[in-house]
Amino acid sequence: MQTESTRHNLRALILDGRYPPGARLGEVEVAATLGVSRTPVREAFRALTADGLLAAAGRGVRVVELSAEELAHVYRVRAALEALTAELAAERQRAGRLARPS
Repeated sequence: MQTESTRHNLRALILDGRYPPGARLGEVEVAATLGVSRTPVREAFRALTADGLLAAAGRGVRVVELSAEELAHVYRVRAALEALTAELAAERQRAGRLARPS
């Protein structure tokens, strides 16, 4: 669970520009920023490298430089996922209300 939240939080920091394109990231620095140990950071680096957001750079990684078109696509996908998440949460809440006994 900590690995997944670390991956999510690091992805958000990258997409929000906290770590700009070309920035080199080290495990120790990111672990301190996120308040986690190096192990989930290492796993997040692997996952985000596989996703194409990071690239290996010596002992660390660097943020991949995305074109304007690629970045726009990332934000469109993110917006669609956030909308879907909100819709599913609303459906679950409605279902919960309907399932309660009177």
